[in-house]
Amino acid sequence: SLFGIFSILAGVLLIFLIFIMLATERKSEMGMARAIGVQRGQLVQMFITEGMLYDLVAAAAGVLLGLLVSWAMVGFINNLVNDVTGQVGGALGAQSGFFRFRFNVAPVSIVIAYCLGVLLTFLIVTIASWRVSRLNIVAAIRDLPESSVTKRRSWLHRIFTVAIGPILIAAAIWLLFISGLRLGPALAQLGTSLLLFGAALTLGWLLSLSGMRADTRNRIAYSLLGFGLLIVWTMSWERWSALLDVNLLERDPTVAVLSIGLSGPLIILGAILVVMYNADSLFWAISRLLGGIGYLTPVLKTAIAYPLSARFRTGMAMLLFAMIISTVVIMSIVIQVTQTLVSPDDERYAGFEIAVN
Repeated sequence: SLFGIFSILAGVLLIFLIFIMLATERKSEMGMARAIGVQRGQLVQMFITEGMLYDLVAAAAGVLLGLLVSWAMVGFINNLVNDVTGQVGGALGAQSGFFRFRFNVAPVSIVIAYCLGVLLTFLIVTIASWRVSRLNIVAAIRDLPESSVTKRRSWLHRIFTVAIGPILIAAAIWLLFISGLRLGPALAQLGTSLLLFGAALTLGWLLSLSGMRADTRNRIAYSLLGFGLLIVWTMSWERWSALLDVNLLERDPTVAVLSIGLSGPLIILGAILVVMYNADSLFWAISRLLGGIGYLTPVLKTAIAYPLSARFRTGMAMLLFAMIISTVVIMSIVIQVTQTLVSPDDERYAGFEIAVN
């Protein structure tokens, strides 16, 4: 479901961010360990072992809490449906309470849920461990930002940097071709998003050949990517297809679910990319607006300086909070819509058990 997709994405981001924060706190210790001979693979093994200890215990606790919450939700839905059917049955003179939900759990489903939780968390921990192990020894010991130290990239990393952009562009063209055959807007949006990612990575690589500063080329590439994602996933394509008299909205039900699940995270990602890579310009605009309040200028500079020094961690934290708030807003809207449908309309019923049509 949509709630499940948002919850899983928020959980994945939370796990990834926790391990990034743990690695940041131990940056000097890891630098000293690398200096006395600890290999990068051993650092990865240390973090994976620690993550698996958390993973095994947390997955078991999560399964038990999930069973308790499911049992409570089944009881709540059962009472809600019985109230609704009681109102309808009383109005029609029929028997009320003809719907009943029962709590039933299969042992196989518990095992599958536990194994999936362990495997997904293990995958995220492995990716986070590999990322935090790629540190510079001098920068780690001195607690310097990684951007201030020039890194030597391996030939495999250079090949991947050059090839990933064209690969994504080719995959996007293939998806756009399929969407053109099937008239599927979801595939078209997904293909356009892949095209934007591939174009941004390719543009960043081309700008690096010109000797442009890393901050400047990242701002250009990722700002265009963010604006493109916002345009693709927030624009009302139904209205444009009606204006152009083109039938592009024959949705495939199997792909529409994917489109709904990806729209929220990609819109949030686009907005965060625009904000993070243009924070200096936004700060300049805010300082101009609040220029008359002199004491706010050093406060704003101090408050913005630290988040901008670690754009990746700040962006991940913003993405996590945005996903959680989006889930809460969607759940609130669904609950309110359900209550509106169930609750009697005072204007139509006027306090009586009759409806005026």
